[in-house]
Amino acid sequence: CGYTAISREACATLALDSTSSESLRLLARAHSKLGNIDAAIDAYRDALVIDARDLWAMNNLGVLFLDNGNPEAALGPLARVVQLKGSAPVFQNNLGMALERTGHMGAAIASYEAAVASDSTYRKASANLSRLRAIVDDAVADDGVDLNYFADLFRVQVDMWRDRAAPTTLAPPSPKPDSSTAKW
Repeated sequence: CGYTAISREACATLALDSTSSESLRLLARAHSKLGNIDAAIDAYRDALVIDARDLWAMNNLGVLFLDNGNPEAALGPLARVVQLKGSAPVFQNNLGMALERTGHMGAAIASYEAAVASDSTYRKASANLSRLRAIVDDAVADDGVDLNYFADLFRVQVDMWRDRAAPTTLAPPSPKPDSSTAKW
């Protein structure tokens, strides 16, 4: 399953409960640490198939996209996690990063402000807010981004993953006639 203590722990956890989104999240983090980005994405998706409201799987998937230069892909999971729990400053800050990197500066400022409003001691959000306010004109404050659109789009995407993962139920085959009793 892997070569580091983190991946051995993840594999052991997964072996104990392969139906746990938490175990899959741990496996995804291990894959990410090992540089196996596609495997990490797949494990986060599998976690969300099990629990479509797994806040940390959504957040971590979004951060993984951010860390790997794909802020557009990060918008969906991060908007959805904020839609579900907007009071969490770390989620707001991460969404702010995705918004900033996709050019939605006004929405990024609003997200950083929400993070600071939730926790005034959260240094990352405070620093991001100060940095962005220093370079963004107030006239850009409303850039018209619809975060519910991105959140809902991601929710639909997770539903599609779940539909693809669901086993199909087929009718049992009809019994073959016994050749010794069959009348032809």
